[in-house]
Amino acid sequence: MNNTYEVGSSIKAATVLAGYNYGVIGHGSVIHDSTIVLDNTPDISSWTNMGYINDLDAMRRSSNVYMAEIAMRLAEVNRSTNQWPRLGEAHNDLRQHYAQFGLGTETGIDLPRESSGLIGTSNSGLLLYLSFGQFDTYTPLQLGQFSATMASGGERMRTRLVRDVLEPSMENGTAGGSIRTMRQKS
Repeated sequence: MNNTYEVGSSIKAATVLAGYNYGVIGHGSVIHDSTIVLDNTPDISSWTNMGYINDLDAMRRSSNVYMAEIAMRLAEVNRSTNQWPRLGEAHNDLRQHYAQFGLGTETGIDLPRESSGLIGTSNSGLLLYLSFGQFDTYTPLQLGQFSATMASGGERMRTRLVRDVLEPSMENGTAGGSIRTMRQKS
């Protein structure tokens, strides 16, 4: 809950969902996965050039290029002039979308000094790295909340260690009454 790490490819499902949410891709959208070469930006490639792939294959095969393409579309990149008119907004769009799943924000766990992660500065190459999990850092607890939110169909639950302290029960397999209920952190 205090140490942060780059989450890597685990974030790709959230990036695809951000693409749907902001209307830059649709279900089944196809993108050509080959190395992206732009001025003043590191080359971006997947572990192999995958050719034409859709959104589901991009997640299944772990395409960095597909995620970077979503980020470039959010930034409204003009490849011929290397203009990124919505660069800052694209960073914010992705980060706000990730935060809905618990990434880059406190989970609400009932312990002190939780880290909310480390959010870097905005530039064109780093936006692309952000889209496939190689830039901002998050805690393992946030990644757990993210995974649970994805698994529950989008319902984000507050992380907690203790909800109730219960009396012992004399009946096997049943809990006693509540002695104390912990308040949720606001």
